[in-house]
Amino acid sequence: MALSDSIESDKYSNAINDDFSIYKFEIEEPSPFYLKNRYQLEEFSYEFRKLLNRIQKEHGKDAIIHLFTAVPASIAIQIGRTLIPTKDSVIHVYEYYPQRGMVKVITLN
Repeated sequence: MALSDSIESDKYSNAINDDFSIYKFEIEEPSPFYLKNRYQLEEFSYEFRKLLNRIQKEHGKDAIIHLFTAVPASIAIQIGRTLIPTKDSVIHVYEYYPQRGMVKVITLN
């Protein structure tokens, strides 16, 4: 999920292998300042919900999602608010550290 910055495969290659399906959720010009109003936050929730539904449809309800993010804090909070505990998959959220690559920092659901 590249909204604040780009996330190229070299940043997450330490955390996944070729057995994973990759879904990219990004904007054309990632920037920490892209989020300007409430409408964009609502639009994010709508698009993220569509993505979660698509992943569940394609991989089943027991699929585990590994989420690599470059997002503003408000989007990170909205990710948690968008989840439906009785419906959505387990999501492992990762943060990028230059010396270590992507490191799992929290599990949702």
